[in-house]
Amino acid sequence: MSEGLAGSQIRSIFFPRRKQHVFHRLNLEYLIPLKSMRRGSVHLLLETGLRTNLRTVGGSDEVIYSLRPQIDGMAGQLLQQGSRLVRELEQLRRQLLAGSRESFATYRAGVEAGLASRKLADALDAATHQHFFHHLLSAEHMLKDVLQVNHRDYRAHFELGWIYLNLLENLPLAEFHLEQSARYARLEDNLVFARFALRHLGDACYCQQKFGKATETALQVLHGQEQPELEHRYECARYMAVGGELASATRRLAGIVTKAPLYYMQAQVERDFTRHDAIRQMLQDLRQARVTRIRHTVHTSWQNHRLAGLILPDRIDPHALFRRTMEKHLRVMSHLPYVTLAQREQQIASLMLEDSRKLIMQEVSARSRAYEYRSERRHRRWVWVNKTGAVLLHGAAILLLSCAMFFAARYVADLAGMGNFARAAKRLGVLANQCDDFFNKVAEWDEFAFPKIQKGATDTIALCAPAVFFKQKHRVLPPRLVRAAQSIKHPAEADID
Repeated sequence: MSEGLAGSQIRSIFFPRRKQHVFHRLNLEYLIPLKSMRRGSVHLLLETGLRTNLRTVGGSDEVIYSLRPQIDGMAGQLLQQGSRLVRELEQLRRQLLAGSRESFATYRAGVEAGLASRKLADALDAATHQHFFHHLLSAEHMLKDVLQVNHRDYRAHFELGWIYLNLLENLPLAEFHLEQSARYARLEDNLVFARFALRHLGDACYCQQKFGKATETALQVLHGQEQPELEHRYECARYMAVGGELASATRRLAGIVTKAPLYYMQAQVERDFTRHDAIRQMLQDLRQARVTRIRHTVHTSWQNHRLAGLILPDRIDPHALFRRTMEKHLRVMSHLPYVTLAQREQQIASLMLEDSRKLIMQEVSARSRAYEYRSERRHRRWVWVNKTGAVLLHGAAILLLSCAMFFAARYVADLAGMGNFARAAKRLGVLANQCDDFFNKVAEWDEFAFPKIQKGATDTIALCAPAVFFKQKHRVLPPRLVRAAQSIKHPAEADID
């Protein structure tokens, strides 16, 4: 399987040259029952085809990750369709064999039809071109023999038309056999297979630039279906766009893209769509409508949010922070693909609300931390001032208490000295006739003697040598018994008898 899928034959089916190497789901649909593929293989092939289409227009592979749920659903639909085709083929072969009991040619035609399908599958797995063409031509010869016996075998017509369309590229023969297949399938009342054949017929007409017939065929596919598949509607819109029915194509494509964002990505790589300005503008409008829808959802949710009506401290405006978050996300959404906007609409709205809440809480926390820091600095500064003041106050209190105790002790000591030497001019060791100096000392307490004239309680006296008399403030009067100032006499030793 892996070697066949990696071969040039499979690549030519997936990305046909006749359709500008663009992958369409129709290219894969008949390979599933032909190769008996499983769900994982179908999912991988769909993802590979869509990723290749996306890379041709410079898209990112991340879009595919958003589309995986839709791709998986599409793979399930293709498997159901392939299983139905296999069951119908087996039922058709049993009917042919049951009706060929009396005719060996009919029996042989039924056997050759089954062998042709196997030869076709072997051709796709062939390792060399020689083996490929050998199996392919064998399958073609067998199918022609089947149609010579039973020209109403619509499965043989379809397989032969599919070979001419996808492998041998004989488009007129492909158109003929596919048209016959759809006709006889309708006559046999197998409308599901008739629509399947008509879709391939429309592809064959499109490749021959018969756009009008391709559009008519696509409308026949849609006719009679209560809920047509989106893939069928997409093919019809593509044929209409390339055929010039631009208004109908734009309207149909808009309805398809709105229901399944996968087709938005597919339409971006379709040259049948992108070469028309009206369709490109429609795709841009759909994208802008998605953004507007997300904005409306976010605004509605924000109005009901508890932070919107909450009064925050320090004049914090939650609405301004919400608008800032909204602008940031709008810039991001301008670069997101439509598939992401459509697939994750609720997630984007929830993310925007959560980011707004986080921004508000961060702003409140930042303001709180700033206030706490400033308060802590102010507290530390005042703690230092308080500590310094406390130290100074304690020192002053201790100094004042020490001074008070010292003066109290001295005062007590002075009182004790006055009682013993009431007539003394000094506290100790002075003559009894010098009382004036004692009263001066009592009046001045214990002031230090400055080199200047001091005026005591009774008389003005000199407290130091006469050399400092130029600083005197008061006149030194002579003793009371001396009327006028006398010249200084040098003292002499007294005669003591």
